Amino acid sequence: MTAYETYCQIRLLHGRGLSFNQIGAELGIDPETAAKYAVLAGFPRRRTPNAPASLTRSNRSSPAGSSTMPTAPPGSISACVPMRATPAASVSSKPT
Repeated sequence: MTAYETYCQIRLLHGRGLSFNQIGAELGIDPETAAKYAVLAGFPRRRTPNAPASLTRSNRSSPAGSSTMPTAPPGSISACVPMRATPAASVSSKPT
């Protein structure tokens, strides 16, 4: 069950009058977690702790294609490139 589904189940069960202990037992979660989610006005948005301001959604106004990420020097290759290439000699369609 996803976090949102759990949140919805908690709200539903709490609305039916179940205690936080009963909700916790029903869903297999801590009663304090049930209490926390039951009183929230809406599903909590996930935040990245200590994220630089340049990575927040509100600051993503740069046009497509312009990147502030550092680029590799010319002529260098990514460490992933050797893993992507499969030599044709090692791939055989006939079992040996």
